[in-house]
Amino acid sequence: MNVFLSYTRLKDQFSKVSQFRERLENEMQLREPGSQVFQDTNNLGDGQHFPEELEVAIRAADVFLALVSPAYLKSEWCRREFHLFTSNVTDSSHLHRIVPVLWVKTPEMQSSSPDNMAWTLSTINHSDWRDLRYESWDQPQNQRVIGKLAENIVNLGRSPMGHTASTSSPVVETTSKHELTGIELVLIPGNRFWMGSAPGKGEENEEPRHAVTLSKFELGKYPVTREQYKRFLKENRKVKPPPFWNDRRFNQDRHPVVGVTWEAAQAYVKWAGLRLPTEAEWEYACRASSEANYCSGDTERELKHVGWYAGNSGGRLQEVGRLPPNAYGLCDLHGNVWEWCSDWYKAKYDPRDAIDPQGPECGDDRVLRGGTWYDPAPLARSAYRLFHHPASVISSVGFRVARGSGTRK
Repeated sequence: MNVFLSYTRLKDQFSKVSQFRERLENEMQLREPGSQVFQDTNNLGDGQHFPEELEVAIRAADVFLALVSPAYLKSEWCRREFHLFTSNVTDSSHLHRIVPVLWVKTPEMQSSSPDNMAWTLSTINHSDWRDLRYESWDQPQNQRVIGKLAENIVNLGRSPMGHTASTSSPVVETTSKHELTGIELVLIPGNRFWMGSAPGKGEENEEPRHAVTLSKFELGKYPVTREQYKRFLKENRKVKPPPFWNDRRFNQDRHPVVGVTWEAAQAYVKWAGLRLPTEAEWEYACRASSEANYCSGDTERELKHVGWYAGNSGGRLQEVGRLPPNAYGLCDLHGNVWEWCSDWYKAKYDPRDAIDPQGPECGDDRVLRGGTWYDPAPLARSAYRLFHHPASVISSVGFRVARGSGTRK
């Protein structure tokens, strides 16, 4: 669960805000593991483009937490943050996802001017903390207040959101949880689709564009995370963790596991009683009935809402599920990490292999799909193909699991 912390960066308030953020995040994680409270100075590194990164964080937020003070109400920057969040929901009833906390004395909250942000905030249920003492967050009273706030925010975050849709018309999402791994599997309906790209519309290895018919199957809602891979390592003590396992850039539980070879991914899915998706299944699931470059449209601007790439990732791997799903209910297919497919790679498709295709019988390399957090937008296209030797170890490569009818390699 993601919370965006909106506040004014006054010198006499900064230390207090940072301590508050840390305590709140700890309390939330006790109730909802993996929860994060985004604070610009805590989550953004040197050299990152603040306005763009803040926009990404706000769009990914489940709850907008505003620390209201007189300075906050006069801040044009805070006003922009507030309106960006409200523009990202489609139903006014979801304004309950905005949680104002009256941080210091704020008579401006009584303003009746509809042009004043204070007027908007005053119509929303809020917490009044103006009389709290902040000298020590360890005071029992403060601990109780933060605990209650964390509980309320977690409950808000669990209710339906209503993000602005940026995908094609959605189907009814049917999910199940895989007991051994904890992976969420989404049922993907069988159908016919156009795979690849027409001449001049993509790379040569995306040709020929051809019709493919697939049976229904299930696909992981997210790439396999480090937390889910940890279960595999725990039960298979002889298996070594993949390279980069302890690299602080990639070691959060909800990060996709990276540095996994195709062979290691195969070992994981065999242990779990699952499989890797075929290349055709991967592209079909990524497109989610769209024939555009991305499930959300043809432009880079539309990619920003559904995938992490060089233009919005801040140059770092992102945790799964921070951006809205596609029309099939799947997240993170565009960008973040390359994902192994089961197929051997061949430079041209065989259009005769049109029903539940398995790919070539043999080869030297295996197929990768999706793009990464540091790649340019075109590499995140639904049709884009990459390939590597199955023993390759790459810090931007992960995988996603599948399950379904038919024999798979």
